[in-house]
Amino acid sequence: MLDDVVERLCALVADDLDVNLRREDINPDVPLLEGGLGLDSLAIIDLVSATEASFGIEFSEDELVMETFANLRALAGVVQRLTARAAEAAHAV
Repeated sequence: MLDDVVERLCALVADDLDVNLRREDINPDVPLLEGGLGLDSLAIIDLVSATEASFGIEFSEDELVMETFANLRALAGVVQRLTARAAEAAHAV
């Protein structure tokens, strides 16, 4: 399942952000910032918004840290956890 989340995040980066990257050129293990994909702070903000909308989640302040955005695989782990938490909350209602 984590690989599915990674693929969706790669698609968001390639298709929804203004970063001139193609899906096939995105390695989910390279850093998102300098020395990796080269996303700037505005692209990260757009990625947060697109991820929240696409997955139906909301990042808390605790999740908006550098470790979350180290690379797409790290982000996918956080998204997977938030998605599971949202599903549990929906079933509890």
